[in-house]
Amino acid sequence: MSRHELPQEEGAFLLYLAERSISQGSSSLSKSLAAYQLAHDALTPDTQRFATELIRTRKRKESETRRQPAVASLEEINKVIELAKNADPKTERDVLITLLSWTALLRASEVSELKWTDLVRHKNCLEVHVRRAKNDQEANGRSTFVTYEEGSDLDILLARWKVRAKGSYIFPNHNDGSKLSPSAISSITKRIFESVGIFNKTHHSIRRGAANAMQAQGFSRDQIKAKGRDGGVARYLGDCPEAQGIPKLAIIGTSANKESEEGDVDEGPPVLEKEF
Repeated sequence: MSRHELPQEEGAFLLYLAERSISQGSSSLSKSLAAYQLAHDALTPDTQRFATELIRTRKRKESETRRQPAVASLEEINKVIELAKNADPKTERDVLITLLSWTALLRASEVSELKWTDLVRHKNCLEVHVRRAKNDQEANGRSTFVTYEEGSDLDILLARWKVRAKGSYIFPNHNDGSKLSPSAISSITKRIFESVGIFNKTHHSIRRGAANAMQAQGFSRDQIKAKGRDGGVARYLGDCPEAQGIPKLAIIGTSANKESEEGDVDEGPPVLEKEF
């Protein structure tokens, strides 16, 4: 403000902040507000309210233009799973990270913290205990339940990796047995996607994709939010007919209906396992 020869009073500061909001982001505006407050102790309520609203307005504009992470599809996950056939142990581990993240809607930070004691088998259901979810400030832990059949890809990969992995963490650092960092998990996921020719996916793409895949299967938003362990997962979901009660056969057309009449039975959406 001194460089612009502006007086050091609140009205001039608000004009300065409004001018900066045209070209600067909300983070920069917040720093300017904090700097002014530090130099002038406190602001009047009206100035504080106006400055805060300027920053909120800028944030809303940023959210409208922010590029959303790509969404992984089931077809892409299946491509990754194919890599596990006749693969080396490292590739099998990377595929397991991807598949477990998909089935349990796991964040990279949650994968990093997983220990073998966090996996509990209940007949054809696997309980994945997340020690601390993103919104679990008191670290009480949450559980996600996934379908787990003997001989499935997940069953085979977990069994083989359990023989090879050393220590209590499911995905340890080979050097000292400590847990892999969330950034290491994210890098592994990005690399495994790129190995099958997919270059625009991140680890968070898996969580977003799994949520949308569940919705397409007919799960309710409440069920998806419960499996994702927080309400924030709802913002990942796009609208689709299946989630609004319109059967897929009614969308595809007459050829699909004809096949159904000839003997194909629509079994409906899968049933989400209840939490124990």
